[in-house]
Amino acid sequence: MTPEAKAKRLVGLMTIASPYNQDSELVKLWAKMCAFIAIDEIINELECAYNGEPITSNEHKEYWQQVKKELKNI
Repeated sequence: MTPEAKAKRLVGLMTIASPYNQDSELVKLWAKMCAFIAIDEIINELECAYNGEPITSNEHKEYWQQVKKELKNI
């Protein structure tokens, strides 16, 4: 999935989770903020190390950083 598509999917999922009018600008802002939090948590986990070695490649981290960049454009 492209970073742009992933960003849109995350916002869509967060919007659905809201009990309020999904067309509201406030709900859209809330959904973006939730998506940012989720992405930051993923990036933080990818930075963790196991016995001094990263648990994933930089490619994964770069993908999620690109998703975060795309999220800013939504």
